[in-house]
Amino acid sequence: MKSITLFDAVGGESKFIELCEHFYNKVLADPLLAQLFDRPEEDHAGRLAAWFTEVFGGPARHTETRGGFSTMVRSHYGLKITAPQREAWLEYMKQSTTELNWSQQTSDALIGYLNQHSKFSVRDSHAYPKDQPTGKTS
Repeated sequence: MKSITLFDAVGGESKFIELCEHFYNKVLADPLLAQLFDRPEEDHAGRLAAWFTEVFGGPARHTETRGGFSTMVRSHYGLKITAPQREAWLEYMKQSTTELNWSQQTSDALIGYLNQHSKFSVRDSHAYPKDQPTGKTS
């Protein structure tokens, strides 16, 4: 018997796109967080939706379009994300799942994942200079 993925539970890729667009409208309006997303030419919502689609059981959109895990990790290099920024980021994601009427179970699954994995993004944001190509400091 196939277990249901979060991708399936939320309703597929279109729901992740909707979530990320809703979420980034909040993030980009917040001066505390907007400074982390200073490249207006980049489709932040689309990139995050592609990541969610892939890691939660859908097609490998992020790998196909961006290069996968190592690209996601490197995108945080040099940002020097603070604890208050991480907490605000998570809170906006929680608000977005609520405002889009996600079930408590699917919201909790997403937020649980993000709560753990965002700690690595904070760590990596301090460990390497911005745009470090290899993840090595020397």
